[in-house]
Amino acid sequence: MKRFRAIEPLFLVVCGAVKDENGIVRKVSSEKATALADVIEDLAVDEPVVVFCRFRSDLEQIKEVSEKCGRRYAELSGAANTLSDWQEGKSDVLGVQIQAGKEGIDLTRARYCIYYSIGYSLGDYEQSLKRVHRPGQTRPVYYTHLVTTGTIDETIYKALEKRADLVKSVLEELDCKR
Repeated sequence: MKRFRAIEPLFLVVCGAVKDENGIVRKVSSEKATALADVIEDLAVDEPVVVFCRFRSDLEQIKEVSEKCGRRYAELSGAANTLSDWQEGKSDVLGVQIQAGKEGIDLTRARYCIYYSIGYSLGDYEQSLKRVHRPGQTRPVYYTHLVTTGTIDETIYKALEKRADLVKSVLEELDCKR
């Protein structure tokens, strides 16, 4: 189990944040935030968007990008639940912590779904895909995965393509690089 926890900082760094020695998450990169802004800016201002992620710091970056792009932000996470605002059209971008939004919610208001980060679970990922593309969806659904090249992101998405166990794939990749 310690090896499983040891890879978590790699996910944070890929998403542009790192915990310092006091446990405070610090922003160290804006590559993913910039990529997210590029995608959101290409959509109509009133187009509903769902952005899935893993970490609280990801949600903060998604909110910041949304607001800079002139979008109203709502959130579904362990810390906040303003899903109803998004479903009622009071916001345009819904930041969803993947574990909070994997089951039992209807996100068919959106046809654009962006993955900022996903975490360790193939099951969580597959469930999240079904929140936007499910009965009641009347438009084609588009998924965008923000992948930072040369990082653990690539390993995760290769494992997803093979429907492989994410933790096992990441640990094997890390072992191969030693």
